[in-house]
Amino acid sequence: MKVTIISLDNWGFNNYIAQALKEKGIETTVINFNEFKYEYSSFYKKAFNFVLKNLSKHNLKEIHLKNQIEKRIKPLPKQDKILVIKSDFLNLETLSLLKTKTDSLITYINDSLSRCPKVKKNIHMFDKVYSFEDRDCKKYGFKKINNFIYSNLRVDSKNPIEYEVFNISSIHKRKKSVELFADYFNSKAISFKLIMFSSKFKKNLDSRGITLINKPYSIPEMIFQLKKCKIILDLQRPKQRGLSFRVFESLAYNKKLITLNKDISKYDFYDPQNIHIVNDIHNINIPDSFIKSEYKEIEKKILTKYHVSNWVKQVFELS
Repeated sequence: MKVTIISLDNWGFNNYIAQALKEKGIETTVINFNEFKYEYSSFYKKAFNFVLKNLSKHNLKEIHLKNQIEKRIKPLPKQDKILVIKSDFLNLETLSLLKTKTDSLITYINDSLSRCPKVKKNIHMFDKVYSFEDRDCKKYGFKKINNFIYSNLRVDSKNPIEYEVFNISSIHKRKKSVELFADYFNSKAISFKLIMFSSKFKKNLDSRGITLINKPYSIPEMIFQLKKCKIILDLQRPKQRGLSFRVFESLAYNKKLITLNKDISKYDFYDPQNIHIVNDIHNINIPDSFIKSEYKEIEKKILTKYHVSNWVKQVFELS
């Protein structure tokens, strides 16, 4: 079986999908278009691109991305399945090329369509559509699947605790919530390490104790930091109900979770001893008993259900 994964993977999570496929003996090609950086050769190129975007539906970055993907796709033999993640970055011409290379073009939408409406323009190109958003699945008839546990199950997390709460996220749409949580933790003398990634945001957040980085951590770097905490903070974007990777990291590493995502109470791993839901970001109230009590282990059969090895079985319809 031959499979290709095409995605914008700036953190590296989709490498675990490829790894799980390879462990099942499946020939897997990975195209991460986060690596196809376009740099303007001059100010005039940048100005030309501005004009191009306003006078047509195309721009130089999109053309560059299309050319880079085509260069890698054209030499490939026919693929049994092609999975696209972040399809809103690809135009119809690129997707049409992908359809010539497979009879099973799949997409996984790990965001809400209300946040990424451009996905609607190309959704008809796919033979199968998966989404982590319940509302979108019900409205558009997508197949529901969550993000996944990418680590080995029952990871040894008996590391010395250096701070009670940890989060690492991109700052996009999370600036207000991370500031409010930092203020709350400071007021309650709850130790924390909050790391926000942005390549553009420049405002200094040190006064609140928030660390700003301009390059994403690798997953091993992120896990190194995560192991030092007792509780993971899940900073859900507005309008998002699908479960983030912070949720699945908490399950893999036996960490408690503070989250804004009310839908998490519907899942079979939910336990109020492990997961505290903040219903109002402007009125945060986390009981001391939640902070101080120990993590309650989840049954392994439940964790296995959410592991990447099971994720690839479902998405690629493997036995």
